This record gives sequence, structure tokens and C-alpha cells, in this order.
Amino acid sequence: MSLFQPPPITRFDLHFTLFGFPVRVHPLFWLVVIVFGLSSASITALLIWVVVVFISILVHELGHAFAMRMYGLDSRIVLHMAGGLTVPGGWAGAALGRGEEIIVSFAGPLAGFLLAGLVMGGVVGLGGSIRIAPAFGIIPLPVAVMPL
Repeated sequence: MSLFQPPPITRFDLHFTLFGFPVRVHPLFWLVVIVFGLSSASITALLIWVVVVFISILVHELGHAFAMRMYGLDSRIVLHMAGGLTVPGGWAGAALGRGEEIIVSFAGPLAGFLLAGLVMGGVVGLGGSIRIAPAFGIIPLPVAVMPL
């Protein structure tokens, strides 16, 4: 199984449609996410981790899928052990040009940044604040602070 190929379909896959895009979640996605979250302090923290990772990767892949749709390309989303993959389907128009491919590529990260902005706006809207804290002592990351 290649990281850039969808994994084989199993009877344990979760299938649903979101915004008209078929989505398939391979069981190894859940296993890998849980393994990475095993250092969580509690079952509740682990469940929050799984939900956050699932939503984050799905939003990233939806960014690619919406950009493909904008250029007439059908697509489907597969979440698997290495994260996610937006698989192009049939072409409704001509092949994508270099600029269009770049836009499709950047649409995933852009969707993630938009989600982060919405979450931070929600935190501030609920009376919290955002501060910058260094991760690994050097990478500045925003941290939500909610009043008790």
C-alpha cells in the first residue's frame, strides 16, 4: 500500500457523503490516531484527540476536494493510516493547468488555517483569549486560554 494510493476497501470502512463528496475512513486511520493519542491523560482527552484529528484531516482534504470541484474535477476523500487523500475522479473539463494544480495543492492547508481562525474566533467570542507559547522551545503556536 502506497501513501499516495487509497488503501484496499475493507468491510470495516466507514462510508458517508459530505458536501457531495464520498468519504471513506479506513479502520487503520482510527488505530493510528489512537496510538498517537495514547499518552493522553484520560479517556476523555483521548476521545477529544481522536475527534480533533479526524475533523482537522477531513477539513484539509475537503479543501483539496472543493478546489478540484471548482475546476470541474470530481473527487472522493479517503482517510487512512497516513492521514488523508483526495482522489480525483472523472474530468468534467480539460486537464488542470500548473496554476490550477498549485491552487488545488494549497487549498488543503488554507482550509486548515481557516478552521484554526474560526476556532480562535470562537474562543475569543466565548470570553477566552489566545496567547503564543513555544512548542519544543522554538516554534510559536497559538494556545487557547479559557477563564475558569
